[in-house]
Amino acid sequence: MPSPLLAGDILVTDGGAGPGHAGIALAEAGRNRVLNQRANEDGQRPAATQIFHATSAEGVVSTIAWTQVSMVFRPANISPELCMKLEVIAREISESARYGLARVLFKSWSARSHFSANARGRLAKYRTRLQNHQGVVKHVYCSEFIVLVYQLACEDEAHPLFPRLNAKHTLPGTLAEYLRRDATNWSLMGTTDGSGNGAMDFVPGGNAA
Repeated sequence: MPSPLLAGDILVTDGGAGPGHAGIALAEAGRNRVLNQRANEDGQRPAATQIFHATSAEGVVSTIAWTQVSMVFRPANISPELCMKLEVIAREISESARYGLARVLFKSWSARSHFSANARGRLAKYRTRLQNHQGVVKHVYCSEFIVLVYQLACEDEAHPLFPRLNAKHTLPGTLAEYLRRDATNWSLMGTTDGSGNGAMDFVPGGNAA
């Protein structure tokens, strides 16, 4: 039986040609406040109602029809409050950012993906823009977007779910490998079937093992 995606789950395409693709499952904090309030009161994470991702055709968008077979990585011990922050930040980025094709083709592979001093400085600039509602980043690609959303939501680098990655130089495959290695904080739950039928669910186990 399929299992529901939960807010905070990360999806990364499983195999195939090209650099791959990635998305983040979230609950609509801005629209379903009752749902999120109930989750906070119960100390539980809400089920996902959408998947945010950056695409070449539309920029950063949300969908319920995920049409790609993808690995589902689930964060450990994530609070409902952090889930809400993830959604708010994802939405803010989506309002100003366009898809960065040049970043994928020319920038993503041009430096190492570890969290360097340059990455820290760039993140500080984005955080200031977020606080001032100035538009976080102008151009972004799929896995870069996900890393930034988590980094900005976690705030403190010491947070166990803070991705210690250089977002600008993290392709989907690199993100998946990072999450696989961090088995303490991330679990590979299974795969989506790619049917795009609108069901916010995945197949436990799937072909991810």
